[in-house]
Amino acid sequence: MLVKGYKLFIKVSIGLMLLFETHAYADSVLYREYLVKAAFLYNFAKFVDWPIEVFEDEHAPIYLCILGKNPFDDDVIQSIENKTVDGRKLLVETSKHAKDHSKCHILFISRSMEKEAKQILTDIKDRPVLTVSDIAEFTSLGGIIEFIVINNKIRFEINIDSARHAGLKISSHLLKMAKIVKS
Repeated sequence: MLVKGYKLFIKVSIGLMLLFETHAYADSVLYREYLVKAAFLYNFAKFVDWPIEVFEDEHAPIYLCILGKNPFDDDVIQSIENKTVDGRKLLVETSKHAKDHSKCHILFISRSMEKEAKQILTDIKDRPVLTVSDIAEFTSLGGIIEFIVINNKIRFEINIDSARHAGLKISSHLLKMAKIVKS
C-alpha cells in the first residue's frame, strides 16, 4: 500500500514539474517576444520624425504609451525607459483607458484592446502619433506599424499612407526592414 502511494506521489510530482516547466517555458518565450518588441519600439523612435510643434522644446521627452493590458514586464520597460533619442528621454506610461493617450508620441495598443482598436485609430488619425500593435490586421485598420511573426522571428509591416496622414516621416532605413502596406 505504501509503495502504491509512493508511486502515485512520484507520478503527480513529475506531472506537476512538467506542467510548471511548460508554463515557465511559455513565460520565457513570451518574455523574450516582448523584450524584442520593446527594443523595436525604442528603435522606431530613432527612425521617425514628428512635426516639431508636438514637442514643447528641443529637450521634451518622447512618450511611449501602452494602452490596454500591459504585456511588457517591468524590467522590459526599464530596459528602454529613460534612454535618449536625439537628446530626448523616452518615457513610458501605461493606461487601460483609450482616452488617456493625449500626450503620446508612440502608442502601443495591446491585444486586449482589439475590439476598440478601430475606434481608437479613428479618434487619433489626424494626430502625429506613431501607432503600433501586434493585433492581427492592425495596419489594415489604419494603424501605422504592426508586429508580425515570420519563421518564428518578429518582423513588422508599415502602413505608409497612415504614417503620412499622421504627419510622420519614417526613415528609409526603417522602411527597408519592413513589409510596406498601403491603405
